[in-house]
Amino acid sequence: MTGIILAGGRGRRISAEKPLIEIGGKKVISRIIDIFSGLFEEIIVVTNSPEKYEGLGVIIAGDVILGKGPMVGIYSGLLVSSHQYNFVVGGDMPFIKAEFVEYIMSIERDGFDVIVPEKNGYYEPLHAIYSKSCMHNMRKLIKEGKLKIQDLYKILKLKTVIEEITIKFDPHFTSFFNINTKEDLMRAEKIATNFP
Repeated sequence: MTGIILAGGRGRRISAEKPLIEIGGKKVISRIIDIFSGLFEEIIVVTNSPEKYEGLGVIIAGDVILGKGPMVGIYSGLLVSSHQYNFVVGGDMPFIKAEFVEYIMSIERDGFDVIVPEKNGYYEPLHAIYSKSCMHNMRKLIKEGKLKIQDLYKILKLKTVIEEITIKFDPHFTSFFNINTKEDLMRAEKIATNFP
């Protein structure tokens, strides 16, 4: 399996590229790569600023269409990946947990396009496994200008990781925490003091 990190987008009211922000003295992208390097031999960072991610020891891929959101980012990563199944996270998620990722990776994948956790009845699409079998439907939706992951999920075979299981690995759902605002940054610094 390949690990794919979507390193696109700036946060609201944050004038910086989110994966390059330091939390607890370490860049978010480095935190994710440290976890991924113990899980995956192949790691892909999807970014439109490749020069900012040099020297990380990972594969760099660009979005096939600029500025069109996470579904295009996932598609772009799948294009480059050498594996059928791929674990995808957002590049602004500093607190992913290796044990939880390993559990999701261990779930039987046959017959499913996506394995995705849920929280409060909503999917967490940027902490999920995607098969290359998704790509045909992704291409179709992208051509039609339907770029929401919810549109994609309507036509795929999903396996859901129910909230009760997530809580066993991550009772505070910090795996899904992402940085969009200055308030998020302040909260992230507090979380980092207690996070390995």
